[in-house]
Amino acid sequence: MNTQKIKIIFGVIGLSLIWGSTWLAIKIGLEDFPPMQSAAVRFVIASVVLYLWMKRKKISFPRSRKYLGQTALLGLLMYFIPYALVYWAELTISSGMAAVMFSSMTFFVVFFAHFLLADEKITLPKFTGLLIGFSGIVMAFWDSIEISGVNQLYGMIAMILSAASGGFALVWLKRTEPDLNPVHLVTSQIMFTALLFVITGGVFEYGIPLRWTMTAVASFLYLALIGSALAFVIYYWLLANAQAMTASFGIFPTPIIALFLGWLILDEPITPKVIIGTVLLLAGIAMTYWKKRKRT
Repeated sequence: MNTQKIKIIFGVIGLSLIWGSTWLAIKIGLEDFPPMQSAAVRFVIASVVLYLWMKRKKISFPRSRKYLGQTALLGLLMYFIPYALVYWAELTISSGMAAVMFSSMTFFVVFFAHFLLADEKITLPKFTGLLIGFSGIVMAFWDSIEISGVNQLYGMIAMILSAASGGFALVWLKRTEPDLNPVHLVTSQIMFTALLFVITGGVFEYGIPLRWTMTAVASFLYLALIGSALAFVIYYWLLANAQAMTASFGIFPTPIIALFLGWLILDEPITPKVIIGTVLLLAGIAMTYWKKRKRT
């Protein structure tokens, strides 16, 4: 096995571990900060790091109105709305369950693509994958509510809405196909998202005491530097050096890693139904995604 293949393998493994662990880091940060201000700190730090990286690479932002409009729309749908719902939802549900619910984004991509993209219609394999994945979501969903009560209901609904927003944004990005460097897109969207969270946190969470504990600071730094900036660099390096299917393998273990870390560190319960539901969900995702990539 050559050095390049080894780098790709470690890149995929690293991306899986990072994406799977961010849910736990969010949960830990919420112990000391309210959700909007917690997200604000994360995205402000990530914005600074990515902006400095762009300056070092001598990459400049486009200044057209079209670019600014795309930044605002995608920043709102792909980052601000999903993450606002994620941070709020993790006040009431476990980090592992949040990751499982958010994995449903793949199904929303398939659904919205059917109506917005001419060459992405729902086929029988995709429809079968949707049914299998949806059955897994329902099983995990109701099992958690039966155990923890109706308080988790709103958190889970928030996670489904978060996945729907992210799924629609991805399809819209595919539909518009902006001819821009991905570094531009991600950095500008994260900076715009940071601004929205600073405003939202200042308006709706004004006066709430903030505890700058070592745990909170570690959570923010991990989410900003590792969960946002480093994960972004790894992902786009994989896209440049490996097949898109290979780069995307990091998505599949995410809910499993999140469930395990939540159980290991925060004693979050994992029931047999949640395990079965997660397996069905991942099977459904694999079916819809694999058929699509295989045909492409």
